[in-house]
Amino acid sequence: MHYSGRMDPAILRALRARAPFIRKHWDTLLHVEPVNGPLANPDTLAHLIPSSLEQIFQALSHPVKVHALPAPKECLIDCHCGNNPYIAYFIAGEQALVEALVLVQVGLPQIARTGHDLAEVQFVVRHLARDEIDGFCGICVHRGTARGCRHALAAG
Repeated sequence: MHYSGRMDPAILRALRARAPFIRKHWDTLLHVEPVNGPLANPDTLAHLIPSSLEQIFQALSHPVKVHALPAPKECLIDCHCGNNPYIAYFIAGEQALVEALVLVQVGLPQIARTGHDLAEVQFVVRHLARDEIDGFCGICVHRGTARGCRHALAAG
């Protein structure tokens, strides 16, 4: 499947209208995720939600190329040391956005409900997540020391 376009502006407006719900739900889901260290404290990460959500909305307002829904395993870059706080953060964020999109789509006629909007949301969230996760791994003090760390493999 290949689709090139942008999210329907009406659906994006409906998602933006749900931003307070999405932020609150993202925060709630973040508090359910396991905490893997002090940097993954949900109360600290929750402060990043508004700016991340705005970045996602901005990206959704521009054309996105979606080749296929990424398999769940391809969702995020692996962090073998387990200390990257952004993994849980973006898992919670993607879930909150997908749930909000589903609620928006329920109010649409059947013909207007497509998988393209879902694919675009997942693509944009996962793209942002990869950048943030990779950036954190780049400065991690455990970089290259965890068994199977992709940075150790790249250096070796």
